[in-house]
Amino acid sequence: MPAGRGNSCEQCYWKDTYRKRVMLDEAGLSSSTFVQLFRAFGMWLLEHVPAQKAALTIHGYFPFFYEMEKRWGRVPSYSQLLIHFTADGLRRVRLPMRWLSETAQVVVDAQEREDASELRRIAVIVASLPSRTPAGRVLAEYNRELQSKVAAGRVSNRTVRLALRPAASLLAACEDNGFQLPGQAALDRYLMNAPGQKASITGFVSFLNSEHAANLVIRVDEKKTLLMRRRLLEAELVALLEGGLRDEEFKTEWISISLAYFHGLPRRIGKGRQGISISADAEGNFCVVLKGKTYWFPHWDYRPGLAPASASVGPGNSIE
Repeated sequence: MPAGRGNSCEQCYWKDTYRKRVMLDEAGLSSSTFVQLFRAFGMWLLEHVPAQKAALTIHGYFPFFYEMEKRWGRVPSYSQLLIHFTADGLRRVRLPMRWLSETAQVVVDAQEREDASELRRIAVIVASLPSRTPAGRVLAEYNRELQSKVAAGRVSNRTVRLALRPAASLLAACEDNGFQLPGQAALDRYLMNAPGQKASITGFVSFLNSEHAANLVIRVDEKKTLLMRRRLLEAELVALLEGGLRDEEFKTEWISISLAYFHGLPRRIGKGRQGISISADAEGNFCVVLKGKTYWFPHWDYRPGLAPASASVGPGNSIE
C-alpha cells in the first residue's frame, strides 16, 4: 500500500476522499432537490473521470449548483443559464453542463451560445473607447444601428463584430485629439497603415457621412501604402538580425519577409513553402524558384565580398 494511505489502495483512497467531499458539498445545499441533483452529478462524474481528478475538482463545481438553487430553485433553461453565467462561464463548468444535457435537463442551443459570445465581444469593442467622448458615443450609435439590422434578420452578430472592429480602430486613432471624430487625414492614415481594411471600413464611413456630415472619401494611395509596407518589412528584417537567433523559425521568417520585401510576394508563400524550391549559393544569395520564376535575395550573413557563414536552409539545401 502507498505510504500515508493506511490499508487502502490508491484508487480506493481517492474514491473515499471523493465521496467525503461530495457529502461535504451536499451539506451546503438547502433543498433536498438540489442535494439529490448534486449527488447524481457526483455519481456520473466518478464514472467519467479518474477518482483522483474527480476528488480534486468536485469542490469547483459546487458553486454552479449552489447558484442555481439560490437564484432559481430549479434547473433553469439554457437561455437563463447563458444570460447569468455567460458562454465563458458555462465553458468553465463544461462537465456539469454535459451531464445536464445528457440527462435532458437542459437543451443546449449552439447558435444561442455563439450569439452570446459574439455579443460579449461586441460589448468589449464598444467599451474600448471612453463612453463620454464623441468617438465613444458614435461607436455606440453605430452599434445600435447595426443591432437594428440584426433584429430585422438582415445581418448576424458576427457581421456586427467584424464591422465594429475597424470602426473602433479608426476612432481609437483619434486619441491624440481627445477622441474627436476622424477627419479625412485620419482616415487616410488609417488606410495607409491598413489598406486591407478598405472594404471593412466602408460601412462605417458611410455611416459617418450620412449621420454626421463627415464628407469622408475612402481612398488608398498605392505609392504611399507600398512605401509604408516596405518600411515595415525592412524594420522586421533588421529586428530579425538583431535578435541573434538563427534557428529554423528565424530562417522561415527571413525567407518569408525577404520575398515580400524584395519581390512584393505574399508573406504566406515563404512560410508555407508549398510548391517552391529554395537554395543558397556561396556568394551570399538565396534563390527561390516558384511557378517557373526565379527570385533572388541576400543571405542573412551576407557581407560584400564575403561568403556567408552558413548557406544551409534546410535538409538537402532545397525544399520542394
